Amino acid sequence: MRALLVVVLAATPALAQTYYERTPAELPQTLDRNTPLIVVSPKPGAVHWGTNNWQHVTDTPLEGPGPDGNYRAKLGPFTGSHELDMALHNADGSWDSNGGRNYVAALADNVPVRRRPITIGQGPYLGKVGNVDYWEDLLDWELADCRGVSSPDNAKPFGDGDDFSRTILAFYSRHENGNLYLRVDLLDLGLGAETRGAVVLGFLMDWGAPNGQTSLPEFA
Repeated sequence: MRALLVVVLAATPALAQTYYERTPAELPQTLDRNTPLIVVSPKPGAVHWGTNNWQHVTDTPLEGPGPDGNYRAKLGPFTGSHELDMALHNADGSWDSNGGRNYVAALADNVPVRRRPITIGQGPYLGKVGNVDYWEDLLDWELADCRGVSSPDNAKPFGDGDDFSRTILAFYSRHENGNLYLRVDLLDLGLGAETRGAVVLGFLMDWGAPNGQTSLPEFA
C-alpha cells in the first residue's frame, strides 16, 4: 500500500523583507514602492532608469564585482511613483533593454517583498572557498514562505523501511509572477523512495472560494 501525505495549503500573510535583489529579468510584476531594489548584472556598466513612463531618468553605476562576480546598483525607494522603467547600459557600450521593450514593473503600496525569486536547481553563485565553488542552495526561500512545521515523531509508521521518508518537517509555498512554488522538507528521504511509490505527496489548496472542495477525492 502506498502512503499518501496530505499537505493543506491556505492563504497566509507574508512577512515584509527589507529589499529586493534581482536581475532585470527576475523583476516581479509589481514592486513595493517604499522598498529599495538592488539590480544585479553580470556585466559592469550602469542602470538607466526612470519612473512613470521614463520620467526623472537617472543612470546609477553598477558597482563590483562582488564575490559572485556580479555587479550591483541600488535604486529607490520610489515614493509617489506608480511604474519603474529600466534598461542596462553595459560598459562596452551595448544595451540590455529586454529586446527593445525595456524592463517595466508596476509600483504600489503594501506589496509582499521577496529578496530573491525561487530558483529550481542550482542557485546564484556565492564564491569559492578552498578551491571549491559554492552556490545558493534553498536560500531563496524565506521565513515568510513557511506555512507550518511538524514534529519528526508524529508520522504514522508502516514498518517498510521508508517511514523517515514520509515524515514531513516543514512546508513552504510562494505565489509570484503567476507561478505557485511549493517545497516540502522530509526527515530523511530514502534513495528512490519517491520513484518506487513509497512516498506520494498530495496537496489540498484553499484559495478562499466559498464553494471549494473540502475533502480528498475518493480515489486518493
